[in-house]
Amino acid sequence: MAAIREDEEFQRNTIEASLIVDGLRHIEGITNNEIARQMALYQESVARIRRPLDSQVRVSPVPRRKREGTGARTMDPPPRGVSLLPPWKTAAAIRR
Repeated sequence: MAAIREDEEFQRNTIEASLIVDGLRHIEGITNNEIARQMALYQESVARIRRPLDSQVRVSPVPRRKREGTGARTMDPPPRGVSLLPPWKTAAAIRR
């Protein structure tokens, strides 16, 4: 992708298109066998992270203590490295 972005013709086409299209964006993606390879990497990473955390993860947070004078309860935070967001809503995915 870096070579394509540096290509002068690609840059010229992008500039010309941006003159007539509002909000023109280039989006990188993967196709075919690369999707399977990326999914395998993702699944391996999830399995590696889950193993040490399985004994610590709670299905649902348990009220820990009552806040003084508010009547509200606080919840135990999720274990370190565990996100409560689905993978497609993580900060890294949102920045792309």
